[in-house]
Amino acid sequence: MNDFQAIIFRNAERKQRLQEQCRSVSQSSNRTDINRHEFFRKDTVRFLTNPGLSLVYCRVNKAASTYTFQTLVEIFNCTKECFQHSSERIRRLHYERKKKTLDGAHKFMFVREPYGRLFSTYCNKFYFPKGYWDPIGKDIVLRFREKPSEDSLKYGHDVTFAELIRYTIEDFEAGNKMEEHIRPMHTNCKPCDYEYDFIGKLETMKSDWKYLAHEWKSRNITTNIPTDIGEISRKAFGEMKFVFRTLKRVKESKIDLYDLYQRAWNYYQITSVISKHIEMPFSRIVNKNISYELFLQQLSAARERSAASSTKIKAQKHEAMLQAYSTVPLKDLERLKNVVKEDCLLFGYDESPEWLFGGKTLQSESNTFNYFSGISRGNV
Repeated sequence: MNDFQAIIFRNAERKQRLQEQCRSVSQSSNRTDINRHEFFRKDTVRFLTNPGLSLVYCRVNKAASTYTFQTLVEIFNCTKECFQHSSERIRRLHYERKKKTLDGAHKFMFVREPYGRLFSTYCNKFYFPKGYWDPIGKDIVLRFREKPSEDSLKYGHDVTFAELIRYTIEDFEAGNKMEEHIRPMHTNCKPCDYEYDFIGKLETMKSDWKYLAHEWKSRNITTNIPTDIGEISRKAFGEMKFVFRTLKRVKESKIDLYDLYQRAWNYYQITSVISKHIEMPFSRIVNKNISYELFLQQLSAARERSAASSTKIKAQKHEAMLQAYSTVPLKDLERLKNVVKEDCLLFGYDESPEWLFGGKTLQSESNTFNYFSGISRGNV
């Protein structure tokens, strides 16, 4: 069996599982609490289509969605506005008309392990100084924190992982409209209503993309395929542009700028770009004199030094995730199962993974490194 045949077989298994679980959902009105959520029942599918309607991508945040969108822009030479214009025409159609219009298109989506997706959302949107805190962070602080500081209420800058998980659970249980990065993946794409030709996973992303490129060529959808398709480059620290915008935004606050720099440095340790053994080479005394160029220079140097131990630093992402989940109360972990249950059933993930629910201490005693030292309150 060649590589493409293996991927075809794997995709067929994913689709078969999805169809079986969808039939089970339709036969059981009590499958999960999600059935009573008015917002989730609405046709809110996040389709992106090319102008010729030959390809349809359903966007799931924190499942390589930014990479996928950027790749489609390159392949079709169609800007963000171009895709939005094409997609808006489809979005306005009634459900049945929409299905009929998209029947001939090649439809695909990407998903990822749900617990890891929530952790990635926290790291990228709340811990990393991206200014994404408003309004979600402020709402979390207001709802769940006793005696928050004025800065926390104004900026929502220091949300902890445990607070984000509680926010996710309570919005889900209340049937509220959930933010795109934390709502269950299937609510973005309605895979029981729309038949997808390909179900990709972040865990098999590289091979999935190679196959998609082959499929699109064979269907005459496009021949403009990048040679490095499926490979997310980390040559540049593109996210850093957000840090310095955020620093300007909070300059009138009492927020410690050093902590924000530390959080940016931690982020690249969490995402296995630089070694946890390389400390940020700046002190609190000089933090106001750190320039964008200098910080990038130090990050690049740390990445080069880390290359020799690339195998070891790959484990850092999982270590950090264990550390984050170790701060979540057990009662909330049990409630979280209901949030991710439908995604796990539909897409073939474990709703009670051993590393999280196996009864062992999540944070290894040997792992004393604090991946979240930039949160001054001392919690993840």
